[in-house]
Amino acid sequence: MRYNICIKIFLPLIRVCIYSTICIAQQSNIIGTVTDVSNKKFIERASITVCSKSDGSIISYTFSDAKGIFSISVPNAGKDFMLRVSMIGYAAKEYAYQSNIHIYNFELTPTVHELKEVFVKSPPIVKRSDTLSYNVASFANAQDRTIGDVLKKLPGVEVADDGTVSYNGKPINKFYIEGLDLLDKKYGIATNSITAKDVQDVQVLENHQPIKVLKDKVFSDNAAINLKLKDAAKSKWLGTGDIETGGTPFLWKAEGTAMNFAGNNQTLNTFKTNNAGQDVTKELKSLSIEDILNGSDNLVQDQSKIQLLPSEPPISKERSLFNKSWTGTSNFLHQTKSGVQFRTNITLTDDRQTSNSSTQTNYFLGDSTLKILETKNSVAYNKKLEAGQNINVNNKDYYLNNQLNAQAFFQNINVQTTGSLPNNQKGKIPVHFLENDFNLVKALGKHILKIGVFVHYASQPQSLLINIPDSNLQDQHVNQKQLFLHPNASYSFSLRNISLTVQTGIQYTKGNYNTNLSGFGDIGISADSLRNKYAYSLFQYYILPKLNYDKDEFHLSLQLPIRTFFYNENEKDSLNKSKENPIYTCPQLNISYQLNDYWKVNLSSGYTVNVSTDNLPPGYILGNYRSLNVGANHLSIVKQQSYSVGATYEDAVHELFFYFRGSYSPSTKNYLSNNYFLGYLNIINNTLEENTAKNITFSSRISKTIDSWKSTFSLSANYNISQGYLIQQDALLLNKNKSVTLSPKIDVHPLDWLILGYEGSFIRNKLSVSNAPAESPLNQVYQKINVGAIISKSWNFKFTAEHFYNQLTNNQSHTTVFSDFQIRFIPKKSNRWQYSISACNLFNQKEFKYSTFSSASSMTQEYKIRPLNILAGVYFNW
Repeated sequence: MRYNICIKIFLPLIRVCIYSTICIAQQSNIIGTVTDVSNKKFIERASITVCSKSDGSIISYTFSDAKGIFSISVPNAGKDFMLRVSMIGYAAKEYAYQSNIHIYNFELTPTVHELKEVFVKSPPIVKRSDTLSYNVASFANAQDRTIGDVLKKLPGVEVADDGTVSYNGKPINKFYIEGLDLLDKKYGIATNSITAKDVQDVQVLENHQPIKVLKDKVFSDNAAINLKLKDAAKSKWLGTGDIETGGTPFLWKAEGTAMNFAGNNQTLNTFKTNNAGQDVTKELKSLSIEDILNGSDNLVQDQSKIQLLPSEPPISKERSLFNKSWTGTSNFLHQTKSGVQFRTNITLTDDRQTSNSSTQTNYFLGDSTLKILETKNSVAYNKKLEAGQNINVNNKDYYLNNQLNAQAFFQNINVQTTGSLPNNQKGKIPVHFLENDFNLVKALGKHILKIGVFVHYASQPQSLLINIPDSNLQDQHVNQKQLFLHPNASYSFSLRNISLTVQTGIQYTKGNYNTNLSGFGDIGISADSLRNKYAYSLFQYYILPKLNYDKDEFHLSLQLPIRTFFYNENEKDSLNKSKENPIYTCPQLNISYQLNDYWKVNLSSGYTVNVSTDNLPPGYILGNYRSLNVGANHLSIVKQQSYSVGATYEDAVHELFFYFRGSYSPSTKNYLSNNYFLGYLNIINNTLEENTAKNITFSSRISKTIDSWKSTFSLSANYNISQGYLIQQDALLLNKNKSVTLSPKIDVHPLDWLILGYEGSFIRNKLSVSNAPAESPLNQVYQKINVGAIISKSWNFKFTAEHFYNQLTNNQSHTTVFSDFQIRFIPKKSNRWQYSISACNLFNQKEFKYSTFSSASSMTQEYKIRPLNILAGVYFNW
């Protein structure tokens, strides 16, 4: 069985490897040096360009390194090429390309040119080796305040709604400021605080390996971003302030930042408060999921089983958020002369949010449909303290990193519900944790030793009180504690282009639940089964042999991990009750090949087994007034195959970027989700039965910059198919969901005084459920237009209009149009001050409606929208 799985995984990739080998033969690689003819010294940064003889068009280009060495690809499709070599201060030379010569040593002659007048303009994008530099001035305009505003315009770079930055479709693995990692995973603080005028370049570090001892030993396919500041912004205190007030009702907004980037010392401090609907917590999210060394092995999510708040609508949060919030952050990094870094990050938040929404949910129950109507008025009080302390040493001999994190989070929620079943819910949902992550990587000649220990402890003492008229008072107390420990070690050695690594480790999870639930005597649940004391321990052992092959532009990684597990419950030993073989082999293969200076392809395939405690404990836990979760006394086991292919195109000279990715992921679970409705109460449990699912995804994006218009164009496309089984009202249902998304975006600066922007998304979703009436596809259209005008050096304005078309049912739809306006005045005597008046929701829209599909259900929601808000304020920087 395992042999067949391996054949299915690797055979398609072997075929691709053969095809890639054929493609390699279609191009030649030439190398050489560039020297000064007078003194024979190497010339750094000389430009070597392959051009067409017929029309002079650029085929490819590169630059010489510090030793004058260069390497460049030349296609074999045509032989009529010229090699042009140039450098400032030297006479340029051209050479005829000869296909039988692969080594060229160029000598340039110094020369002096008398120039009458010189205008120096940096190119928008410059590539040198694996570093791509975007000149910020080439993409920013007078209405961009922070570097985050500029990042959204860079071709090849994407900024998601939550602030995650991606390059060519993949999230970045590091975010640096002047080469230092001040903010770790919360780099949204920097993108929303550092002004665009203080940044010289945004550098994309391709194939970035942040651990120096692994550089040139372990290949990385991820990119990082580094902000290169202007000299005037270094080694001094910088800051911004923004104070605004207005109505209706009385509104306020106040923000302040103070930062200093002085060589080996960096600090960034922020304070923000408002009741104007701006989410102060958005930039505080951890935006990188996997850590550099351990991937997702240390990813622990402390999720509450109590869910009271409605989902957020797919619009800007500023439209629907009613809040009174403040947050403060303090971030400091110091690097000693010996290279030891000390970093401290502290965040404190007090956030009160209210919302009003109405929902109609349709559950497909085989031969019938259950309709539930709800109108919710909710208030959430959130208080959070987060602190992190980091010690880091990163040099060519060893890497040491110790990260200590702590969180105290308190959340109190009050939800008043009317509709099908009126009620009031009050929840206290705190989540506290303490964790420490230690990693040591030591070079021992050609050998590398790694030791890591990760510890995470979480406590969630939560309660829920539900008052339903003419019914028993439902009172629940849940005390959940969990310890996760992951010690691991690895040893690797290299032999020419091959490196072998063997890693072993233990993932130990120990948890206990104490639950007490009352008020369910009227539905036939005994009082004894509503009280539960449950303890469990899960041991997962693994050994992970790994082979890496790296030669020139070809990189291959093959992993053959072997995993086994053992767990016990309530101090009693218990084998896997699903009678699965507890030993799993999980092969993984990844291939990356740089075809030429522009094209790069990636292939991957693998088989994983994820064992978790998601189904525990076996007792009853209320999620909310109409959701009662019944846990199981068996582990959750998910087996998944994955196949993916991707290609990227990058042409910095012509500022053109493209990527495509496709993936296919069939999976098998050892359980089926089972929903059974008693009136409006959904009793949710997991039946021990094999369940298959699959997911197919295709995504692509192309982006292009036109310098003459200072403009960027992009087009994204996504296609997804997912299907799976579940049991609903004792009927086995197969649900299939298909979605197609097309997203164009244009930023145009056709005239010095005119700024235009357009972005949109066209989404089509279709759900089909066996034994249920056919659902028509839901179409959603979103369009946004920005018009900005720079009237003079002192005056500029911006007008924004958003159009939403949402299909609600087969014959119903809803259209909403929002518009905003802002005007700014900058005094001529001091451009550090700006005065502004802004109006949000000019048409005073009251509501927003949309529909979504979920597994065997559909939902139509209506949200209350903030009224017309007008703010007047002053912004300054220093």
